[in-house]
Amino acid sequence: MIRLIKPSVEYWQDYLEAMRECQKAGDIIEIQKNAAIALRSFKALEEGRGLPEGIVPCDHFWLLSGRRFIGAGVARHCLNDALERNGGHINYIVRPALRSRGWDAKFLSLLIKECGKHGIKCALITYPESNRRAEEAANRCDCNPLDRISAEEGPPPVIITRCLADTKIGVQTWREPMFKFKDAVRIFGAEVDLELALTIPADRSYCPTYRFNILKSGTRHRVGYIDLRIGFDPEIFCSGNVGYYVDERQRGHGYAAKAAVLLAPLARAHHMRTLTITCNPDNPASAKTAEKLGARYLELIRLPKTSGQYKQGDRYKRRYIWDLGPV
Repeated sequence: MIRLIKPSVEYWQDYLEAMRECQKAGDIIEIQKNAAIALRSFKALEEGRGLPEGIVPCDHFWLLSGRRFIGAGVARHCLNDALERNGGHINYIVRPALRSRGWDAKFLSLLIKECGKHGIKCALITYPESNRRAEEAANRCDCNPLDRISAEEGPPPVIITRCLADTKIGVQTWREPMFKFKDAVRIFGAEVDLELALTIPADRSYCPTYRFNILKSGTRHRVGYIDLRIGFDPEIFCSGNVGYYVDERQRGHGYAAKAAVLLAPLARAHHMRTLTITCNPDNPASAKTAEKLGARYLELIRLPKTSGQYKQGDRYKRRYIWDLGPV
C-alpha cells in the first residue's frame, strides 16, 4: 500500500537511513538527528508558529510503500518572493536506490494534491534544467511549462525551469510500477453483479483497463458493461477512469452507478484514492450517474485534437472527481 504519512517516531530510523543514503549520493541536505526536536520543528512549520524570516508554513510528508520508506517531501502552504523564483510549493527527495522507477512522479503527484487542500489551485513546481529526473516527473504529472529563469547561483548561473500543476486531481499521469491485474473474475452486489470480460494491458497511450459485464444480480442477464482504467495519463484526463454503457432498454435503474460502487474496492487495491469521470455535456444521464456516486464536478474542458475522444467526434467533456477515501 502506497501512502503519505506525517513524520513520526515509528519511522524515524528509516528516515535517517534514507537521508544518509541521499547524502552519500551527493545530495545536499541537512539531517536533524534528534527525533523529538525535529518533530516539534515540523509541527511548528505546519502550524506557522515562530517561523524565521523567509520561511513559510509547510507540511512534511514521508512516502511509504507498505512499511518501506521511499522518500521525504514538503508541501508549502504559500510562497514568498524567493520561492516564486526557485523552490516553488513542493520539494521532495527519493532514496537513491529507488530513483528512476516511477516513485518521483508518484511522490510529486501526491504532494500536488496536498497543496490543493490549502486552497492552491495551481502549484508551482521548479527544478534545475539539468535535473532530468525532476523534468520527467513533472512531465508525467502533466505540469504546464511556465518559463525558464536564471537562479544566478553561478558562475555559470543555474537555469531553473518553472511549471504549474493542477491540484484538482494531483495524480494526473502515473502508472503503478510493476503493474499486475488483480484476480477479480466476479464481483457480487445486491442488484447487479460484475463479471470480468477482458483485461487490456497498458500501451504508450493508455492505462491498463478492466472491462466487466454488468449482470442482473444472481443471473446471466447482461445489461451493459463498465470499464475501470488504472492510473492517470493525458487520455484518461479526457475519457476518465470509469467508462460505462447500459443497454437502452435497461436504462433508468441506476445500474451504472451501482456497478461503479462495486469497482471502488478494486480501484483502492491499486492505490487509487480518486477516480475521474467524464461525460458529454449533452448527456444528462451520465452526469446523473456521477452525481449519484457523490463525484464532484470540476470543469468543462475542450478536448485536445490528439485525444481519442476528439477523434470519435466529441469536442467537450464535463469532468468529475470521485473521492474513494484512503487506500
